Amino acid sequence: MRKRIIAVTVIGVLWAGAASSGPLEDGYAAYQRGDYETALKLLTPLAKRGDPIGQSYLAIAYLQGNGVTQDYAAALKLFRRAAAKNETSSQFYLGLMHENGWGVARDYVQAYMWFALATAGGRDVASSRDYVASMMTPDEIARAQQLALAWKPKAERDELAMDSRTTFKSQ
Repeated sequence: MRKRIIAVTVIGVLWAGAASSGPLEDGYAAYQRGDYETALKLLTPLAKRGDPIGQSYLAIAYLQGNGVTQDYAAALKLFRRAAAKNETSSQFYLGLMHENGWGVARDYVQAYMWFALATAGGRDVASSRDYVASMMTPDEIARAQQLALAWKPKAERDELAMDSRTTFKSQ
């Protein structure tokens, strides 16, 4: 049941509300219709220039392996960059990655922190935060809450340097 909820949420949280007009929206529309090649062509330049929504969309492709080889490390890198700019969908996905151990060690404290940040930013993901909390001790919850309170977005310019690990090319 939890996996089904995650699957529906994973697709819906990030993609909700996109309209058509511009490379970001056109990339989203292409992704939705399964035209991953077009989506990647439109989203990759945005992500490389540091657009947090573009980074989130591209990270989803890597997380799910749509149009690219599934690569948790690439997804994690992109989600972290976007989350650092307070992009709440990426914060949610970082929570999922830490909750499930996708590309990182399973860490409920980190999962709770990211879910709490996404919730505070307006994402309706309190149920994910609360679910993780049900598996934590009171001390772990307190530590996660402290981390969330201490967290600050980064206001730096962010252009992705292409390296051998993260090529952002379709498969």
